[in-house]
Amino acid sequence: VSRGKNLLITFDDAWVLHTHMRMTGSWHLYRPGGRWWKPAHRARVALEVADAVAVCFDAPVVLLMRPARALRTPTLATLGPDFLAADFDEDDALARLRAEADAPLGVAILLQRVAAGVGNIWKSETLFVCRADPFAPVSAYDDDELRAILRKARELLRASVVSSTTLGAPVVAPRVYLRSGRPCRTCGTAIAMRRQGDQGRSTYYCPRCQRPRAKALASDGGT
Repeated sequence: VSRGKNLLITFDDAWVLHTHMRMTGSWHLYRPGGRWWKPAHRARVALEVADAVAVCFDAPVVLLMRPARALRTPTLATLGPDFLAADFDEDDALARLRAEADAPLGVAILLQRVAAGVGNIWKSETLFVCRADPFAPVSAYDDDELRAILRKARELLRASVVSSTTLGAPVVAPRVYLRSGRPCRTCGTAIAMRRQGDQGRSTYYCPRCQRPRAKALASDGGT
């Protein structure tokens, strides 16, 4: 099962394997005896059953633990509602997003304590589709606008899972992500990229379609 970006595999004896790919890891699925696409020394985990072998390469987080410990793991215990969960709690996610009132929207939507699952790709794509200014604070948006953003993020994430290839790459061409300098598919304006937050995460956006909502915060990062 997935909890945001965390993958949890529970074995018959109740042990739980927790992996997180961050920016480097990936799971591959092979037939028994099949040639691996990456060298064996980069494998962190290999799971083998009668008709398949699943190999996790380069993941920085690989933990084997009992269920009780898994529930206490800070990265899991503090997660907000999971965008991909059937029972996604929109009201809870909205309240958590509202609690980040002073944070730029493009930073707040990435916080896994707000809602789990959105990364850099779907942050940029969601805010573009919603015509939202990533650099305006959350407080610049009303509840209806924030709900629309949460719903669109969930819609795009769910669609990406359905349309993914076996390698996990979305089939749908990105609207803004990694398209800096190229024309917007809607208005033709050159797509721009700015870095946001303490980690300097890249945000791709259309300066025309996503007009400034409010003055960007001084701590929001450079161009």
